Amino acid sequence: MQAGTEVYFMRKGALPDETGTWNPIWLQEESGIVGNDGMIRTSSPPYPGVIRPGEYMVAYAEITGSATLVKGQLTLNYNFPLAFFGIIDPRGNIGQLIEPDNFVTIPAFTVTYDISSVKVIAIPKVGLPVITEVGVQRSTDGLATFETSLNMSAPVDNDPTEPPILQKASLQFNDESNNPFLGGEPVLFLTGSNVLVDKGSDPKGSRFEDLIVKFYVGDEVYEGTVLPNLSQALGDNQFKVAVKVPNTVALGVSQISISRRQNELVGQNSTQPVYEEVEYDSNEIQLNTGAEYIFAALRGADRVAVLDGTDPESVVENGNSNDLQLVSIPVGTDNITDRPRELAVTSDATRVYVVLGGSRSVALVDALALQQVDTNPDTPEVNPINLPTGASPQSIVIDSRDEYAYITDGITGRIYVLDIDPFSTTYHQVIQTIAVPQATSGLRQIAINS
Repeated sequence: MQAGTEVYFMRKGALPDETGTWNPIWLQEESGIVGNDGMIRTSSPPYPGVIRPGEYMVAYAEITGSATLVKGQLTLNYNFPLAFFGIIDPRGNIGQLIEPDNFVTIPAFTVTYDISSVKVIAIPKVGLPVITEVGVQRSTDGLATFETSLNMSAPVDNDPTEPPILQKASLQFNDESNNPFLGGEPVLFLTGSNVLVDKGSDPKGSRFEDLIVKFYVGDEVYEGTVLPNLSQALGDNQFKVAVKVPNTVALGVSQISISRRQNELVGQNSTQPVYEEVEYDSNEIQLNTGAEYIFAALRGADRVAVLDGTDPESVVENGNSNDLQLVSIPVGTDNITDRPRELAVTSDATRVYVVLGGSRSVALVDALALQQVDTNPDTPEVNPINLPTGASPQSIVIDSRDEYAYITDGITGRIYVLDIDPFSTTYHQVIQTIAVPQATSGLRQIAINS
């Protein structure tokens, strides 16, 4: 090939049609230019680059200048999770695949024939694709362009053969009248579509009591309690589900989903139908951290104070420093003086680890739900994390990747390394004790530089 020739890297792939049938297509992943040395050098934008594995071919136009770059602008407005979307030419031979969460390229592909329209395919994680045909315009410089806005609404009618679709999660401490919820505990509200379905004479699947809310933390799964009296149907197949957050999870590191239990006909016994209970699992959603809190250990009260960190200066100016405290969270074990000494907050602001000198342990506080987390659900009590026998924890620091907490011993020269990675097999276990023999009177403070 001559120097200056533009080539295109095509990956063998597939895209679905309106019926959900997947059809083969060549997807453009990258373009390149042949250099004077005969080497092809990639040029990336407007293409995403060769980042996906698979079978590739290199294509180029036979006649110089016969290739037409088709570029476009897409505005995506959708109320349910998209897996990805694509653009294809009308003949269905060439296209590009784009992930909506990694929308860093301009939708584009190159063809060697005149083109008057393109098809934009939005592929949801659940349900059939939505295909929109868009006209292509020629600009004064000959560039073929298109522009469209995809307004994709959640399904209006409920479908018992499809799972729920979660769209939003919010944590609230007060009701609409600004009164605390029962017991002063926060309530998690999950908003979504197709959460409940109407199956005629069989009520299962149509009641909030038929739902299971699951919290995934690493490889563990915990269930929350659905609160039917606070849940509601919003109309147009939209529902808001109220959930009591289990004290066994740190909410900010949990992936949350809803399962709808319902009966399905699987056969018959003589003249009687046989039903089987099945579960339809929604997509997973995570609660975003948004509040700005400052946490302080209250040694004499066995509590952790939560201060308003949004604008503390104005709070003090308009009142006094006592107005900064929002709540205080009890930590430790009942009937024991735990003496919280120091604490450390993870970099993602989801968890607070509190050193308890009196009970020789470490308490975990949920920085979103503002409650102590039970690290051993097998007992009826709310349990902190136990340290080795004889430990006297003093200070604590967490690494920047939220993988380990380092806890000093205030009497002996030891540092306890606590695994705090939810995906680790040794989560919330002391995996190493580092000896510091020079510290004969213990270690009072600790810092980490990476």
